[in-house]
Amino acid sequence: MKYLAKIIGFFKTLGRPFPVRDWYITLSVAGILSLALIALSVYLFIGIQSGIIIAPKGGEQAPTINVSRENLNSTLEKYNARALNFEVGNYPVPNVGDPAR
Repeated sequence: MKYLAKIIGFFKTLGRPFPVRDWYITLSVAGILSLALIALSVYLFIGIQSGIIIAPKGGEQAPTINVSRENLNSTLEKYNARALNFEVGNYPVPNVGDPAR
């Protein structure tokens, strides 16, 4: 019962400023939050590195990408056409008309 009276007395004194107590409370809360954030960061770092939190699925493989000469040539032709249009100054004009009309 005397512990409860001490706790109640402590909360009653919070209404009156006492700089030393207030700084200790502020530093204690900041320290506890800092330790909690550091612990969470270490947990996430170790968990992700070791694969405990996020692990790749073992049965699946990444899909293989098939690149052919035809695909490469068609892409190269498109970029060459763009480069030619850029050098000539043939820029497409954006549609900036009034949308209300």
